[in-house]
Amino acid sequence: MRQIEKIRFYALVDEADEYGNEVAGWADEPFLTVRAEVVYAAGGEAIQAAALDALKTARALFRVGGAARRVTEADKAVIGGVGWNIRSVVWIGRGQRRAELMLERLGEDG
Repeated sequence: MRQIEKIRFYALVDEADEYGNEVAGWADEPFLTVRAEVVYAAGGEAIQAAALDALKTARALFRVGGAARRVTEADKAVIGGVGWNIRSVVWIGRGQRRAELMLERLGEDG
């Protein structure tokens, strides 16, 4: 199923906890928002904690400009309030003007 969706990208940042230790977390504000063609797929299956879970995957394709070149596998994509891991980023075409992302849905707390 193909849809045009708004995707927000959040960077992984280091923050200090209440004890002064560095901990990783997501930025409060997205560094990029794009409209992309998103194709949702059923995915495969994974065994986690002795339970069988169906993976939820998607592919997103969008035009690149400005901050879009900063998108990496370390970032998080949010589509419609749901978090997605970025599994791969592929720059496409002459001049690499389009990007294709392979996404995997985060767990309930994502």
